[in-house]
Amino acid sequence: MSYVLGVDLGTTTIAAAAGDAERVDMVPLGERAVLAPAVVARRGDGALLTGERAARRAVVEPERVAREVRRRLGDPTPVLLGDRGEPATDLLAAMLRGVVDRAVAVRGDRPERVVLAHPASWGPYRRGLFEDVAAAADLPEALAVPDPEAAARHVAAVRPVTAGAPVAVLDLGGTSCEASVVRDGTVVGAPVATERLGGADLDDAVSALVDEASGGLLAEFDPEDPASGPALARFRAECVEAKEALTLDDEVRVPLLLPGRHVDVTLTRAALEERIAPVVARVVETLRQALDAAPVAPGDLAAVLLVGGSARVPLVVRSVREAVAAPVVVEAHPDHVVALGAVRTAAAVPAPPPPAASPEPIVDGRTTLTPLRRSDSSDERTTVVRLPAGPPPPLSRPAGAPPGRVAGPPPGRAVGPPSVPFPPVGPPSGPFPGGPPSAPFRSPVPPPPAPPPEPAPPPSTGRVRTVLLTIVIAVVLLGALAAGVWFLLEV
Repeated sequence: MSYVLGVDLGTTTIAAAAGDAERVDMVPLGERAVLAPAVVARRGDGALLTGERAARRAVVEPERVAREVRRRLGDPTPVLLGDRGEPATDLLAAMLRGVVDRAVAVRGDRPERVVLAHPASWGPYRRGLFEDVAAAADLPEALAVPDPEAAARHVAAVRPVTAGAPVAVLDLGGTSCEASVVRDGTVVGAPVATERLGGADLDDAVSALVDEASGGLLAEFDPEDPASGPALARFRAECVEAKEALTLDDEVRVPLLLPGRHVDVTLTRAALEERIAPVVARVVETLRQALDAAPVAPGDLAAVLLVGGSARVPLVVRSVREAVAAPVVVEAHPDHVVALGAVRTAAAVPAPPPPAASPEPIVDGRTTLTPLRRSDSSDERTTVVRLPAGPPPPLSRPAGAPPGRVAGPPPGRAVGPPSVPFPPVGPPSGPFPGGPPSAPFRSPVPPPPAPPPEPAPPPSTGRVRTVLLTIVIAVVLLGALAAGVWFLLEV
């Protein structure tokens, strides 16, 4: 049975969901977990591993493992895996292929449509590179939807939200924080993103607290000791679990495993909240900036949706409630929301026609899905223009355009506003306003045959003319010579 596959290719984790407009389920990407780590590794034979298989190799071969690859999208420097570099687009494509292969194994067949979620703050350059990722993963017809639009679509489907009312979406991911406002399924205003701000900062705070409580035992780890790598990996995993446990408990014990030593450290929620208060303040400030940039009054918000792995942190929820006078919505699994919403967004609109038939984005009146194809684009949303019935108007040449072509962006990805796709039209009925075209439009009727060329004069006539011209020149020269002789004799 055909289905839609939604993929949230995050910076630290990857989520995928499958289904249709009526039922959507998460696709388990791990052996014992729903999410997969956004990790890629290279084996000795050159093959790329992703997800949990790659994360396991990080313990013994950290130099062959890359994390947070999505942050490198747009960086011309290759990502080094061992002694070989790879473009970030190829590594992300390998992760995406792994997700699709896993979905095929779980569902039994390939998806009919694939929808990729991406940050709403991405500009045309990164969105263009995301097209390359889909093409390299053999998904050239994949669709793209901004993260907040997908999140709003899912929450509206499972919770009572006033139709047409704007909602704010605060996405606290692993290494980035993005806030935006969504109305009628579309982002309004300018999304605000703060890089190097996310769940990793909270994990670092837990690690620092545990290290301080243990008396600085982390300093005993020798980076050159092969045994230190697995110990540090276990320590980081324990700190992440402690952060998640403190969302429900007031106190948690963290085991600190060192080579030859074992120490248990007790961590409290109060101590953690005191340490992460500056980080949470920056998160709330990101939300405030997004609300200021949107044409929506704060009192008109129907809700604030918190998504991302760290959206469950109690201090984050309380701080947002204090800053915004609107209900705060946190799903049980906020890191699943974007993938689930991507499926609902695609399933709510008809299947796209073949690319040759309609290059326009698919619009259902509320959400815009953009086909992932290389095209001229900009930071602004593409607008679909519906042409009126009847013959098309004549093309116009803006002032200053060079002759011979209608002014427009140069080949390649444009920097300015996007061009609007128009259906093919025939020759205009009149001339170009503002100046004649370099070549006039020809009628499709074949032109009448040209008259036969005028016959050349016979060769004899040409010879007679030459002889007469020679005689005239000779007479003139003789007359001039005689006049000269007479003048000399008279002198």
